[in-house]
Amino acid sequence: MGFLTEGHPLEWTESLPYLKQVKADGIAQFLHVYKTLGTRRGDVLKWGDEVEYIIVKKDTKNKRVLLSLRAPEIIKELQEEERHSKPSGREALQ
Repeated sequence: MGFLTEGHPLEWTESLPYLKQVKADGIAQFLHVYKTLGTRRGDVLKWGDEVEYIIVKKDTKNKRVLLSLRAPEIIKELQEEERHSKPSGREALQ
């Protein structure tokens, strides 16, 4: 995906005719990325890497996906795991 070379941002009301297509494209992109990367495990982050994430809970009974508010708790747990893991890369050299 590249930068826009022509055009302008639309107001919300102007974007409504495109809503169905934007949703379809977003779902298609998510499925493509998930099928490509969904089984990856144990990737190592390198200096300067950035990670974006959201934490959601799947409610299959009511067919909903809910935003989780447990991020601080989960981040703390991940940081503890990192502290106890074997250092690699830059840390291993020091």
